[in-house]
Amino acid sequence: MPLDLIATRVALRIRRRLGALLEGVPEVVFYGFWLTEPARVALEARRLLRRPQSPAVARANGFDLFAERSPRGYLPQRRLILEGLDRVFAASEPAEEYLHERYPEYAEKYRVARIGTTAPIGAGNSRRLPVHVVSCCYISPVKRVTMLVDGLAELQRRGVELRWSHIGSGGEDYVAHVVDYARANLEPGSFEFLGHMQSDDVRRWYAANPATLFAQMSESEGGLAASIQEALAQGLPVIATSVGGVAILADATQPIFDGLLDVDHTPQEFADRAQRLLAADDSAYRSYSSAAMAYWQENCSVDVLASSFASGLRDLSRRQ
Repeated sequence: MPLDLIATRVALRIRRRLGALLEGVPEVVFYGFWLTEPARVALEARRLLRRPQSPAVARANGFDLFAERSPRGYLPQRRLILEGLDRVFAASEPAEEYLHERYPEYAEKYRVARIGTTAPIGAGNSRRLPVHVVSCCYISPVKRVTMLVDGLAELQRRGVELRWSHIGSGGEDYVAHVVDYARANLEPGSFEFLGHMQSDDVRRWYAANPATLFAQMSESEGGLAASIQEALAQGLPVIATSVGGVAILADATQPIFDGLLDVDHTPQEFADRAQRLLAADDSAYRSYSSAAMAYWQENCSVDVLASSFASGLRDLSRRQ
């Protein structure tokens, strides 16, 4: 369905529901969470509600930002959307840099605004032994879950006894492929695919299932993935590819575990990094866990980030 038609249909529904409510309201911000259909809807809703002076803003995350990740190889109406928006909030510095490189003419509109996560349940229950690896993502080629399987298989070849739990679903055929790959490469009974969970269910699962580390082998990210933030909040050291906003972990002032890997690392490099964590004594491991929680509190707590973001939107609306 053409983007214009989608935007008009949704914006008309917004006008019917909110038109009367917004009469006499001086400060309104039209906000799209993605830099695709939602951003276009924000612009169209502003037009239909006849609020040309009200700011329209949108976030730029990952799939909605990087054209090369689109199955079509492009994202429609980029310049039309960017021309109409008053602010574009990139989820990370690399995402902002991408915007500057591709669309420098709108540079004054770009800001970095990270997306946080809610507080964990039972934070700090991570443990070094027995080894329990957790991953959480939508199972798709870009997340490279099979690469994680290769790394875990290398650990098992080295004699490390481990259990791996994956949270997240995906396309039926591709999930079946990944499960078959795990069966062919990992020891029987050492892994489980738990399927999709809502965010609250993920937090409850972490609280009830102490783990050792969180792993993610994504080929591309926009900001610091919410799944990584949730793991840090729980107190889990993270081993992940240094892509997109994940790379900001290298700048952490707290001594969190150095688990960043090159995007094209080998299974041996993954296993080396995991064994470095497992070789730490309990005291050192607890320090990594505490540093992960402290990093989340300072940089990823939705209570902290949302308050600042909302304040910025309020200021923007008042300047119009």
